[in-house]
Amino acid sequence: MGFIRGGKFSVMPKFRFAWILIPVALMQVLALPQHSLAPLLVSVSYALTLIFLAVNWSYEEVRILLIGTAANALVIWANGGSMPVLYGSALTHFLPSSDLSTASAWHNLLSSHSRFPLLADIMYIPYPVPDMMSFGDIFIAAGGCLLIQRLMNKPVPLSHLANLGMSGAGRGSKK
Repeated sequence: MGFIRGGKFSVMPKFRFAWILIPVALMQVLALPQHSLAPLLVSVSYALTLIFLAVNWSYEEVRILLIGTAANALVIWANGGSMPVLYGSALTHFLPSSDLSTASAWHNLLSSHSRFPLLADIMYIPYPVPDMMSFGDIFIAAGGCLLIQRLMNKPVPLSHLANLGMSGAGRGSKK
C-alpha cells in the first residue's frame, strides 16, 4: 500500500529503546522448540515488547500495536503462558487430526477453564494462510500496516481514518 501511495523507505522514526527488540526476537526464536521454558520466554518477550511500545507512545501506530500486544499478553499471562485456541472444524483445515497441545509450545486448547476467552485465538482466517487469530492480532496487524506507511514517509493520521467514516454519513441529507 505504501508503494502504491508513492512511498519510499527513507524516513526511520527515532524509536526509543529499540535495542529491546533484539532480545524479544531472540526469546521468540528460542521458544519455538517445545520445552518447559517456552511459556516463560514468550511471557518475558511480551513484557519487553510492552515496555518498548509504552516508551514509544508518541507514535499513533504504536498505540494501536500496544492495544493488540496488551490484549494478547493479558490472555497469555492469564492462561499460564499459553494462548488458548478455539479448536473446531475450521481449525482442522490446517491442523488435521492433530492435538493442538503438541502443535505449539505456547498454544493450548480453549476450554471452559480458559481465562479471557474472547481475547483468545477464536477467529478462523482462511486466507492468505489458514490460521486462527485473536482480536489482539487484528490490532497488531492494523498498527503494523499503519507503521509501515509511516516508515515509507506516507503516514495515515488516525484522525483522517476517523473522518472517513463520518464524511459519508451526511451525504445527500442536505439539499
